[in-house]
Amino acid sequence: MTAPRRSATVVLERSAASLEQVRTWLQRELWTDGTEAVADIVLMADELVANVLLHTSSTPIVTLSFTGRGVRIGVHDSDRHLPLLRPVDRDRIGGLGLRIVDQYAYRWGTEYEGEDGKCVWFEVELDADGRPERRQPSG
Repeated sequence: MTAPRRSATVVLERSAASLEQVRTWLQRELWTDGTEAVADIVLMADELVANVLLHTSSTPIVTLSFTGRGVRIGVHDSDRHLPLLRPVDRDRIGGLGLRIVDQYAYRWGTEYEGEDGKCVWFEVELDADGRPERRQPSG
């Protein structure tokens, strides 16, 4: 595992290519030993970027910062509407992005950024071996 930087930001394209772009960027910014934590982080960030592309007209901006015990990812967009954690509907295709984040993140939330929109963020706490610590999901 390489020593990570304290924080980083990437402005993604407003296209489906941004999904691969965010995956590649996070793998490079974190570590590339294939740990479960990296896979979880990449999956959750990918879901939040997809939500920006599907539900807003914004260009996604992703921030990465290292907390005392883990990693915080923020996905920023210019839309002020907060996302909703919907009940599972077996007849609906999609709509599970926030459910995935709720399942894998140690904690997550949303923050208004004034006239600039909002940030949907999640944190993953890591144990001494670099594995994600899990909490009980809500709902």
